[in-house]
Amino acid sequence: AMERGKLPDSTMLSTLLSFISSALYDNRTAPAAAEAFKRVCDSCCKFLVAFSDQLFQVYNAVISGANTAGGSNASGAKLETEDVIEILEGVLFVVMAIPVDNPESMAKRQACLQLVLRPILEPLHAILGAGNAAGNEAQALKLLEQVETVFKNIDDKQIVMQVLDYTSGVLDKALEIFGANVDCAERICGALKHGLKTSGTSTAQSLLQNLFTNIPLRFSRYSHPCMLYLSSELVKIFGSQAASHNWLYTLVSGLVTEAHAKLIQLKDFDNRPDIVDDLFLLASRILSYAPGIIFAEEGAQTLQRLFGCAVAGMFIHHRDACLSIYAFFYRLFTVDETVHANSMKVLEQVLTPSGQVLTKKLLAGITGSVAKAYLEDLGECLCKLLCAGKQVAISWLYESLVCIPAAALTDQEKQTFMGAAQNALGGTSMRGFQRHVEELSAVCRRNNRVRESVQTALLAGV
Repeated sequence: AMERGKLPDSTMLSTLLSFISSALYDNRTAPAAAEAFKRVCDSCCKFLVAFSDQLFQVYNAVISGANTAGGSNASGAKLETEDVIEILEGVLFVVMAIPVDNPESMAKRQACLQLVLRPILEPLHAILGAGNAAGNEAQALKLLEQVETVFKNIDDKQIVMQVLDYTSGVLDKALEIFGANVDCAERICGALKHGLKTSGTSTAQSLLQNLFTNIPLRFSRYSHPCMLYLSSELVKIFGSQAASHNWLYTLVSGLVTEAHAKLIQLKDFDNRPDIVDDLFLLASRILSYAPGIIFAEEGAQTLQRLFGCAVAGMFIHHRDACLSIYAFFYRLFTVDETVHANSMKVLEQVLTPSGQVLTKKLLAGITGSVAKAYLEDLGECLCKLLCAGKQVAISWLYESLVCIPAAALTDQEKQTFMGAAQNALGGTSMRGFQRHVEELSAVCRRNNRVRESVQTALLAGV
């Protein structure tokens, strides 16, 4: 009957809610009751709109008890964090089912959302007002996870914009006070990410500037990769919006400067592969969605720092981070000259001082510095570097191959590979070039002595 849009007995849901709510007050049944509450709200959300008063009685009893210092409800039962989240998600299903076809119903949805937020934000305000993280991290984390859940479950753009405006100051203050706690920082960044993905380019520019001005400074202080990931989402959402480019440039250049200072030697990359992965995800997003940020004259230094960082860390011992670096190289070398008037000029400025080193390291990777699993990625990067650098890149490749001892790679084998490189410039298929990359790899990895001699020759002084 419910599937047909009819409710056979209006008292049935009321009775069911009462039954579930009573089970929430018993430690033995509370987890099952919380899951049942969420499922009932999900399945019957349209019908439960009429029972919002009863629904909020259950919600307030649960959330108010859970968000006190002891975390117990009136009966003394203590709900786990997962149970509280399920209750919250259930209520949000019903709130979002309130129709918005007239001003009165729209006002009701907004009022109900305020009722959802109040028992979360009031204790969070109290904690932040104390201005001291010591002893409050666990409680703050619980509340911030609830805020993130709210943003995850609202798909109304107008309401999300209002909630962002309402909560942005709280989230900014929370990041200031609890930013050292990685879990708290991730919840805050997650809440902003979900909110901004829904509100999109309708978000007020003033709000965005206020929210993200301090992100580079906080990344410098706390080194949390979630700040890089959030920034990559911002680039994806707002990169096409010219009005956002100024604050996005400030955000990106600040983050790249701070990350560059943290990643100097290979051990720095190995110690923080999470930062490396998210840094180059951000870099690739910039090239895809907002290339003007780094191809403009003022962005050239940011690109140079990214490029230098990528060259230094391209042998990192972490699969995802390694692939993120190779993806950055590929996108950089395949950038369309139409994306920005300065794109080819800036790319040349970046490649000229470092192209030879990169070519040697790409060959070193192909011939043994990294696992064979990366051969296709390295081959693609080398091919696109050759296409981007043209005859200058061919000279880099020649100088690099000359370094390899003849006992490891004969002159004929070097000449064959150079021929394949020249053909790549002529537009031959990537598959053909990759076949030569595989052959070069096999020859130079045929035994440990050969592999080590090739690596020593290519990486000397690099």
